[in-house]
Amino acid sequence: MSVISCSTRIRLGALSFMCGAAACGLLSRTVLLREVPVIGPWGGDTCWAIAAWFLFRTLLPRVAAIEIAILSTALCVMVETSQLLDTEWLNTLRKNPLIRLLIGHG
Repeated sequence: MSVISCSTRIRLGALSFMCGAAACGLLSRTVLLREVPVIGPWGGDTCWAIAAWFLFRTLLPRVAAIEIAILSTALCVMVETSQLLDTEWLNTLRKNPLIRLLIGHG
């Protein structure tokens, strides 16, 4: 029986929750849930923010929760603010479905 370090357990758990949040976010964009009053407009963004939290938790397992919160909040604010920009190169990037999922649109 092998011993798994605390950092590895934190990383595996955070990675699992990040994948779960991403799956829920993608599910919220389906035709079935798009028309639900709260889930449709904000479900994907909320799941994206949760996934960002777990991404930083995966990358930095020993960092305090408040620092992870600051990092993930800063990332989410930058992504949401970038959606206000209407530049040609950014709009070209947003034509790629993967990039559109990562940086958003609209």
